Order: sequence, then C-alpha cells, then structure tokens
Amino acid sequence: MHERIVKEIMFKQREKLKTLITKFFETDLTEGQFDVVFGCFLAPMLHQMKRKKRLEKHKKNFPMRQIVNDDQRIDMIVCFTMSGLEGLKKEFKNENS
Repeated sequence: MHERIVKEIMFKQREKLKTLITKFFETDLTEGQFDVVFGCFLAPMLHQMKRKKRLEKHKKNFPMRQIVNDDQRIDMIVCFTMSGLEGLKKEFKNENS
C-alpha cells in the first residue's frame, strides 16, 4: 500500500500535492522548501515499506516480536510527521516574510 501511494500518488501527483501543501503552509514555498516537505511525507512511508522486509530478513538473529503493532506505528508516524510540518510551517513563514 505504501509503495503504491509513493509511486502512483506522490510522484505522479507532485504538482497537486504541492498545491495542497502550499495551502497548508499558508505561504508560497520555494522549490527547496517544498523538497524538504515532500521528504517529510516520503521518508516515513519508505521506512514503513522496508521495515517488514528487514524484520523478516533478520528474524533468526533477532527473534523478538515487534513491540508496536502496525496501526500504532502508523499513528505515531502521522503524529511525528504532522508535528514536523507544523514546525516547518512556522519556520517557512518567518523565512518568507
């Protein structure tokens, strides 16, 4: 699911996403600022996609079960990402004013 979001939505719909993000930030973003924000969305999704593969690959050496279930992990990722975006929003407003 995450891979599909990344490939089919985020990259293909980059301009639409940029418009939505600009509305959230309530200011025009430079291309560099947008790239930072785009990375904030992309990195956690890529991490989540690869996490299961890594766990499976190393389960012989690290047999412990995951401590947090996927729903809790995704909720934490969303909270972390939104907190970061709120911080960037303040920073970008200061830079752009």
